Amino acid sequence: MRNNSLHTPVGVRDLLPKESEIKSFVTKKIENVFKSYGFETVESPEFEFLEVFSDENKGSTDPKQMYKFIERDGSTLALRSDMTPPIARIAATVYGDTEDPIRLSYFGNTCRYYEEYQGRARQEYQAGIELIGVNSVEADAEVLVIAVNSLLETGLTDFNITIGQVEFFKGILEETNLSQDDKRTLYECVAQRDYVSVEKIIEEKNLPEDIKEIFINLPKMYGDFEILEYAQKITKNEVSKKSIQNLMELYKIIEYYGYEKYITFDLSMVSNLNYYTGIIFRGYTEGIGYHIVSGGRYDNLVGQYGKNKEAVGFSLKLSDIISLIIKKDIEIETKKITALICYKKEGMKSALLASKKFRETGLYIENGLLGDDLNKNIEYAKSKNMSHVLYFLDDENIKMAMLTGEAAGTILYIKNSDLTVNSEGDD
Repeated sequence: MRNNSLHTPVGVRDLLPKESEIKSFVTKKIENVFKSYGFETVESPEFEFLEVFSDENKGSTDPKQMYKFIERDGSTLALRSDMTPPIARIAATVYGDTEDPIRLSYFGNTCRYYEEYQGRARQEYQAGIELIGVNSVEADAEVLVIAVNSLLETGLTDFNITIGQVEFFKGILEETNLSQDDKRTLYECVAQRDYVSVEKIIEEKNLPEDIKEIFINLPKMYGDFEILEYAQKITKNEVSKKSIQNLMELYKIIEYYGYEKYITFDLSMVSNLNYYTGIIFRGYTEGIGYHIVSGGRYDNLVGQYGKNKEAVGFSLKLSDIISLIIKKDIEIETKKITALICYKKEGMKSALLASKKFRETGLYIENGLLGDDLNKNIEYAKSKNMSHVLYFLDDENIKMAMLTGEAAGTILYIKNSDLTVNSEGDD
């Protein structure tokens, strides 16, 4: 029988030092990007009432994917499965009377149940922003540009952000005059990219030829700016035409920023999340079979919490980005332990004072805890890729073992009074 106390559940895992360090690096980099655009960080609880995530108008996480438990008063709670609904609640209840726009950012874990065979993590570390109180193409463009900047700051360069517009598809859907059930079925088939079923439905319902043509060509409506021009020509519905014009204006602004090379369009893109009302987008890169960034406009969600405010935002799957950084061996800026300080009993006081002074200059110093055996301490320092060992014989005399560079293997004798240090780590 397996000893569960020695294992983590399926879909979650420990983060060891290297990943933890990268997580800290990525978090700080992205937080700086968010702050540079005026976003302030908020935190929502890791569990909330079930309705926050399952209500069709507020969330839409499949209840089967949620981790649920019963509170002592009988109410059903759920681990946070989506970051956007809680932020919408905060915006409406705390910032309801604040002058718009409201710029909020977040970092935290979400939890969703996926079948084991899917191989997806059930706990994901995410970061994101929500720009609340403005409905404009400029706001949409800014959010997309922040997403691009955030990915670039992590060291990723080979990524693409694909943009859709839910109003385009909704407009076409209205033209069909199908029943609500048939529209929902058609919507779900397109969301799952089941175009065999889509073609079957439009043939069975005997839709007009121009509508049939659009549905048949949906899989081809993917590409750069030219695909928008093509869609505009074959579309008669005014809602759909307006959505295409919106994307054209969006692209022009992104060109001003100089980030158009990261952008493509997919007019067949629809979302399973009910709260999106305008642009939607997903970011992909090599090495991951699903998106690492997703977002869009949701003008009706905040109003569900009592204060009508338009909004647009995105979330980054930082867990996947961290894995990519390791897989691609992307260099990150890290500060490593520079030296090991060890000592004989007679040199303890001076050694500890020296390590204190080193740290005050910004260096990372480790105190030796393996006793006064110099060779033992040197072998340990080598295993941690340190540059040298300082061995305090007494309050004044020091042995300095060089472990890297041309002087590796050399042991120097120096005086404590001659010991100097700078923030670059050179003695």
